[in-house]
Amino acid sequence: MPLKIFWAAFDVLTVVVLGSGLYLWLTRHNPRKRRASAGR
Repeated sequence: MPLKIFWAAFDVLTVVVLGSGLYLWLTRHNPRKRRASAGR
């Protein structure tokens, strides 16, 4: 049972890391934000 808990926690941590990385990538590659900041 402890090993199942470990793997469940590891899976949740993996999903969180991948989700946050995707969020950061999408916010960095947002074309609307790029056009607005190009005028600076």
